[in-house]
Amino acid sequence: MTALLSIRHLSKIYGQVPVVDRVDLRVTQGEIVMVVGPSGAGNIDLVLRCVNRIEVPSEGEILLENVNMAGELRNGKFVLDSAIETARKRRRIGMVFQRFNLFAHLTALDNVAIGPRRVLGMKPAAARALAAEQLGRVKLSDHMMKRPAQLSGGSSSAWRSPGRWRCARC
Repeated sequence: MTALLSIRHLSKIYGQVPVVDRVDLRVTQGEIVMVVGPSGAGNIDLVLRCVNRIEVPSEGEILLENVNMAGELRNGKFVLDSAIETARKRRRIGMVFQRFNLFAHLTALDNVAIGPRRVLGMKPAAARALAAEQLGRVKLSDHMMKRPAQLSGGSSSAWRSPGRWRCARC
């Protein structure tokens, strides 16, 4: 089965300190993958920063649906992406931070739909339909019309962004 996300020999070194050291990861359709580790172990550097190209890996490659997130081969040479191309590729990946602030005046449905509307330029109805589908996939349809203050901590962290991080849709 083709990998939706493939990370090969990924390393990130700050000065002399390797925070991510030769990581390999392959995620295929239907898999649920969590990156867990102690504070300072490189989780954020790997998942959020390198995959989304906020940080440039020291070594290795990241392929999202067989598209290299750093660049492409042209005439036998690897050419790094321009800033515009990097931004275009980033649109395929969302990010959720540990202390993500939700819009208190929006429902769960609209908090999830805001990303596709603002980043992907989807029409409001289409974004809400996609958000409803994603909330259903993670069994949170019953909470769609609730506002953040009406949700438990676990529910609010779960519905913040189902499907925004494209790799989570495996």
